[in-house]
Amino acid sequence: MCKLGAGVRDRPLFILLIVLLGIIKKKFNPSHTMKKITAALISSLAFCFLSFISCSPNKSGTDLTTHSDSGIASKNLNINHGYYKSITPCADCEGIETVIHLKNDNSFEEWSKYLGKKDTVFYRSGSIASTGGNTLQLIEGADTSLFEMGTGAITLLDKSGNKVTGALADKYVFKQLNSNGISQKYWVLKELNRRPLSTSGKAQEAYFILNDADSSVKGYGGCNIIFGKYELNEAASRIRFLNMGATQRACIDAHHETEFFEVLNKADNYNLVGDTLFLNKARMAPLARFEAVYLR
Repeated sequence: MCKLGAGVRDRPLFILLIVLLGIIKKKFNPSHTMKKITAALISSLAFCFLSFISCSPNKSGTDLTTHSDSGIASKNLNINHGYYKSITPCADCEGIETVIHLKNDNSFEEWSKYLGKKDTVFYRSGSIASTGGNTLQLIEGADTSLFEMGTGAITLLDKSGNKVTGALADKYVFKQLNSNGISQKYWVLKELNRRPLSTSGKAQEAYFILNDADSSVKGYGGCNIIFGKYELNEAASRIRFLNMGATQRACIDAHHETEFFEVLNKADNYNLVGDTLFLNKARMAPLARFEAVYLR
């Protein structure tokens, strides 16, 4: 008897039945009884053939939803990609400052720092899955964190998938950072006049931050603290640094500081590509390249 879905292993049986049918037709004269036997054999062959066809694996299926033990495949998720930040409670520190990046390829990156302790930044990354609804899973190996996706925020859930309640509930809400503009970001200097920069040892990198509350600039050149004002036209990608000043420390190894200050005084426009910022003068080659850092 043919089994549904038996697949390839039923092919020998199918061939054998065809051979037997040929032998019977040659050895015996057609009769009423023989016609009945032949009809029965043909019916059996047809049944086996249809079973084989209908139960074979569908190699060109169109079901794009893949399921796993950890949830629905990430390619079907509805995620508001971007950076999210919060300071969650900590038993023996001032708080755990955490930034989570939900990336466009439905993977994630996470940076955490224990405030009031060493400045060590802990990093992890992994994939995003879903258990359905608005619940996201951030998966790194055997470790899974649950979040509820909201408008402009994600909320860290407990291991059972429930929201934390009580006076500290707001601390578990990670608010989305503005990743489209250039203000309120920690811009680290990576390249000056097409020359890549690197810091040695524990030297702090040169950076600047634009504070949109009072249009002020603050930063560090590698030796001295810088400050001043700025004018910004984001629609036209125009920027001007005004009344820039710096402290007057003397440092031996701050070789690029003067050049960095000159860039800030010369720049009049910029290009923003993801988390990379280029400061330019007119249409000339970029004066400097910076990268955004969301946890400091």
